Amino acid sequence: VSPARPVSPARPPAMVLVEIFPSYYFHAAGLNPARNAAADPGFMTAALNAWSSDGVGADYAPRGSDVDEADAMISAAALRHIAATPGCWQAPQAAAMEGWIFGVPV
Repeated sequence: VSPARPVSPARPPAMVLVEIFPSYYFHAAGLNPARNAAADPGFMTAALNAWSSDGVGADYAPRGSDVDEADAMISAAALRHIAATPGCWQAPQAAAMEGWIFGVPV
């Protein structure tokens, strides 16, 4: 396992860990995920629709006491939407030394 640092090149076979920030995808869609907003079906539908994904049903209720389910859904929708954008996957040289948020165009 290679450390998840941009300055440590991965050598095959290697596993690379990345961290993403789901709240970025809510904010990029013009929505603020504060105060359990992700538990609201209308909020989640608007967020998912912003990334060209189907919304949730009117009876949507996240399972568990946190927002992991909503974070997973918005992340998957946004990453699928931007997957064809090369700039989202290729960090510039400066990011190789200072870090980069996976899936965020720079």
